[in-house]
Amino acid sequence: MANTKGNRRRFGSVRRLPSGRWQAPYRHLVTGQLRSAEQTYPTKTDAELALTLIEADMARCQLKDPDAGQVNFGDYADTWLRERGLADRTLERYEGVLRLYIKPTFGAGTVAAITTAGVRSWRSAMLEAEVGAATVAKSYPGTAGDPEHGRR
Repeated sequence: MANTKGNRRRFGSVRRLPSGRWQAPYRHLVTGQLRSAEQTYPTKTDAELALTLIEADMARCQLKDPDAGQVNFGDYADTWLRERGLADRTLERYEGVLRLYIKPTFGAGTVAAITTAGVRSWRSAMLEAEVGAATVAKSYPGTAGDPEHGRR
């Protein structure tokens, strides 16, 4: 939303509450859900700073979703696939990878339970089980086609 000077924040917004404190709502980049910072702030500058820090945490994949502990990974993955608008062949490939390789390990747990160490262990187990390297690469975050590729 543009302010009176015609400038728009790149991420989130700030608004003054009836109490006089400031709230910092933002849209979570992964889930797309509208969230607010965990607290309200005494000044507009404090709220804007909080948004800047939240955005930086998201960019570094360090922001924890407070609802992640309640979200089943299998359900999340199914919803993620449905909402992507993928081509039929791509959707079929992703569904197969999820069903055969990812959900057996992570499907029953929560999103919050998935850790970097757990994913690396899963990847090693897949390679040791002689699942093809190309299949593992297509299943593993941080490989070609993934926005995190090359950041490790």
